[in-house]
Order: sequence, then structure tokens, then C-alpha cells
Amino acid sequence: MAADGRWDLQKYADANPALVAAVELLSLPTVPVQVQVKISGYLPSKCYRLGEIFSQRDGNQFTLAVNQIQLQTLVACAAVIEPFTTKVALDVYGLPKGRYTVNVNNVTQYFELPKDNQ
Repeated sequence: MAADGRWDLQKYADANPALVAAVELLSLPTVPVQVQVKISGYLPSKCYRLGEIFSQRDGNQFTLAVNQIQLQTLVACAAVIEPFTTKVALDVYGLPKGRYTVNVNNVTQYFELPKDNQ
């Protein structure tokens, strides 16, 4: 924060979404219930890695944005796709029972909380 109270933008990068091929929801048998999102997809080459994964919830919909980052290399990379799999925990504690939508880079799945999750 600047001395006068303003926030100064230090860094900006355009979103570079990763190619998501499949989304699987894993409900862990705990009390309260925990839900994980297993995300599988592809990076364009070995010169990319997964970037940050952003998550937000609006009502009964979770939206996750999975990004990729191009690595700065001194050698050329073969254009061979590189598979990836990662897991993300959803913040479902305290949610009321109901049906929820999970959208990950435009791939959608659903899960049900049979009772209030507390």
C-alpha cells in the first residue's frame, strides 16, 4: 500500500487457462463432509506447468479457474502434450443441504449434500 493509502498494482498477467479434460468429485466420509475436486487435463508441452487455481462460490455454484504458465527456457520444447492431475479441496463446511454445481474451466460436475454440513 502506498503512503497515501492507495493500492498500487505490482504485477498483472492475463489468464491462461489449462485444458481440462475431466473433473471428478470425491466426497470424503468424514463429519463434516469434505469434498475434493480431482482435475485431469493436458498442458501444451513440457515447457508449461500448472499455475494458480482460483476458486470462488456464488450460492450453490463453485467456479474453479485452472491456469497454466509458460516456463522461460533456453531450449526449444517439443509440442508434445503433457498430462496433469491435481486435487483441490472445496470449502463446504457450514453449507446447507442441497445440490451444488462445480465448474472447472467449463467442465461441470455436481454433488449433493444430504444434510447441513456442520
